Amino acid sequence: MEMKSKIFVVLILIAIFLGCSKSESEYKPSGEKTNIRKPMSWGHKQTIYIFADDNVWKYAETPLRESLERFWFTVRNESFFEIKRAKFEAIEQFYKFNNLIFLCDLESNEEVSKYIKEKIGKKIIDEVKANSIGIYPANNLWANDQFILFLIGDNERNLLSFNILQANKTFELFRDKFYQRIEAKIYKMKIHTDNFFSGLSW
Repeated sequence: MEMKSKIFVVLILIAIFLGCSKSESEYKPSGEKTNIRKPMSWGHKQTIYIFADDNVWKYAETPLRESLERFWFTVRNESFFEIKRAKFEAIEQFYKFNNLIFLCDLESNEEVSKYIKEKIGKKIIDEVKANSIGIYPANNLWANDQFILFLIGDNERNLLSFNILQANKTFELFRDKFYQRIEAKIYKMKIHTDNFFSGLSW
């Protein structure tokens, strides 16, 4: 956990250094617009909670860990993200968490898959049936600054295969969101132009 904090600080310092050579008007943080009616998401920015039925989790866990918990190579190597399986019975407690993944097998009536099928609607179900698989990222679904990824297969085998094939894509989506959050935090601070530093002795 200490190392993750160091990674966060290093990324902030890099962005500030790059920002010092530009004009203030060029800096606008990217990201989804916030909804004042929704709460802010919370939780550690590098922790991702996974909702999956027992048999899906049994085979999906290792590929997810290998992808999302890959190492950030520093003086002391540390994983980029940490994943934790979330208990379905506590799902309402996770509506405000910032990083979530849902895995759904359309053929299953287990609790997680059943829940997702009830939420995603007929259009997405038809798309998944037509394509055998589907990946659906969602920003700010239940809270602001929240990122959720739905991985869906028309059966368990296709879902598990898709989870493996899309491992890098899954990592990239959460990595990009993590960088976006850092960017937003940085640009809440005042960015100085070159003139601010011109009179300094160094």
